[in-house]
Amino acid sequence: MPFGTVGLNQKPPHEASVGFVGLQTGIALGNVCRMSTVELIAQKTRALPAELQQEALHYVDYLLACQAETTEAREWSRFSAEQLATQYAPGDAIYDQD
Repeated sequence: MPFGTVGLNQKPPHEASVGFVGLQTGIALGNVCRMSTVELIAQKTRALPAELQQEALHYVDYLLACQAETTEAREWSRFSAEQLATQYAPGDAIYDQD
């Protein structure tokens, strides 16, 4: 495997020793500090050039749009099932169970 790549069942080195959900452990000047994922994202994006920060922002917007689409699709599916349930009773079926 080339240097810098991660296998399918391996975690990247920065995730391998994480023991807390939503928290990352790091060492800063010999002191152990715990940062939330949001804090890590903010810290790392500050180190990026402006054009890569913009690209990261676009990716976050994409993830939010995907999440909204999934939620909306689920809501429409539930609404559709509720409407069908109010319009049709089991006796309205046009087929037989032979």
